[in-house]
Amino acid sequence: MNGPDPVRNPGKGLAYALAGNLALTIGFICAKISLTAFDPVTFSLVWTATATILTLGYLFLRDGWRKLRLPRELWLRTIAMGAATGAGMIWGWSGLKRLDPSLAAFFGRFETLLIILMGGLFLSERFQRREAAPVALMVAGGFLSATGGGGRVSLGILLILLAGLATAFQHLLAKGGLDRISPRTMLAYRNGLAFLVVLLWSLSSRLDFQVPAGCWLATIIGAGFAPFLGFLLVFHSYRHWELSRTGVILNVQPLLVIPASFLVFGTLPGRLALAGGLAILAGSFWLARIHQQVEKQDKAGK
Repeated sequence: MNGPDPVRNPGKGLAYALAGNLALTIGFICAKISLTAFDPVTFSLVWTATATILTLGYLFLRDGWRKLRLPRELWLRTIAMGAATGAGMIWGWSGLKRLDPSLAAFFGRFETLLIILMGGLFLSERFQRREAAPVALMVAGGFLSATGGGGRVSLGILLILLAGLATAFQHLLAKGGLDRISPRTMLAYRNGLAFLVVLLWSLSSRLDFQVPAGCWLATIIGAGFAPFLGFLLVFHSYRHWELSRTGVILNVQPLLVIPASFLVFGTLPGRLALAGGLAILAGSFWLARIHQQVEKQDKAGK
């Protein structure tokens, strides 16, 4: 059967989300290493190609090609998810190339806000007045982190926010389709379609594959951890509990990136950037918590 596990298990949801967050963080650091030499478009092409090969290989070994069959009603949703994934990767990696990885991770947490806003637009979820305070805290933290960064940092932040918008859209589309197809099938289409989008994008770019062997290795390892293993685990978590709960776990990523960035690159965010980043993180947790309470109230009222 290609449908979901009939039993929702919050314990499994937590375990999958935690493991997925760790894999995504490892991939994030590997991507920053690779982007010291790769340009974002060439990197995105190699990254998505590697992830697609790994995902299709895993799907074939586990299920055979029969699991690639996609219900007709999911065609448009899946194509949109692939397009959002491809565009989000190019924007996100372009932003990461310009920013300290810790700062990029902090601004990536605006994804929580964007998921909730999109839930209001596409899923008719209500935006509560009490949610305005954590949103204001996140915006204030964003301004504080960006202070004194200059044009390069400002452009990097804008690209990270655009990537967050695309990623939020991707998560909503994936969550809505996992009641019909397995996480492995969803992942295969996510990575494969993203590769096609990046390939089309690359036709108007000048690709450069002449980079050190270490950057190639970091790219291949990172693609194995983030777009393959990381998202496979995150998609599995969606089958056991709510999207917002996984979002709370993913919010921890900056706290993993800071020590990893120090160990690998010997860098730490400045005081203003750190203070602003922590404000973004606190606002993101606060907002996710309020949203969970609203969901419980809505379920109780039904």
